[in-house]
Amino acid sequence: MNRCPDMPQTEAMERYLRGELEEPAASAFEEHYFTCDSCFAALEDLRSLRTELVRSRKAVSLTAAMARHLPWLGLAAAVLALGVAGTFLLSRERPAPTPEPDAVTTPSSRFAELARVEPPAWTPVRLRGSEDEAGRRFREAMEKYEKGDWAAALPILRDASQLDPSAPGASFYRGGCALLAGDPAEAAESLERVVALGDTPYLEEARFYLAKARLAKGDAPGARNELLRIAREDGRRRAEARLLLGRLDALGRVAP
Repeated sequence: MNRCPDMPQTEAMERYLRGELEEPAASAFEEHYFTCDSCFAALEDLRSLRTELVRSRKAVSLTAAMARHLPWLGLAAAVLALGVAGTFLLSRERPAPTPEPDAVTTPSSRFAELARVEPPAWTPVRLRGSEDEAGRRFREAMEKYEKGDWAAALPILRDASQLDPSAPGASFYRGGCALLAGDPAEAAESLERVVALGDTPYLEEARFYLAKARLAKGDAPGARNELLRIAREDGRRRAEARLLLGRLDALGRVAP
């Protein structure tokens, strides 16, 4: 990837990450950041490095304190500090780990606006030939979905997805309906199933709605992982994912 000639200085990126850029500078920064792959990657690398340094600060401080009493540990402290940067460089392409269920943050109203969704688009398709039971149930559910009756469509989509777990459509729209019905836990479970199926026509949309489901659960790190995956690809949701990342980061900067 070529370096962007308009890439902000590292100091400006640091100020943005700390929430110190004032308007209109912050808006101009984000407008460029959302549309430039090179600057987006550079800012994410800097963000990841800062996170690793913060996580390791206590360990480094503890080692340094011990070194004052045990001189032979002085070199170990230096090696540990250098290892922070080395670990980051070796793992920079890996997404941040999603927290274990008991570490997920409590759902918060400050994510409510970001978690709001529009119903996933649906274009009716007329299939020729025979239709199995899973397909029949899916078609029945989507007839209700077209009318905006998510509550009626959801149990039928559950049946369809259980009858054919390998069919991404039923699981995807089940996830969408569950999210619209206010059940982000079921939505996340169903959408994770779609993502696990791999390269299907629903993959990007499943990641996007999965991020929304995790936001609704208060799982900001999990949502961020999915949005980053979308933002790094050249898909239809890329710009929207980057916008959500910026808003999510802004919430983190003003959080108590």
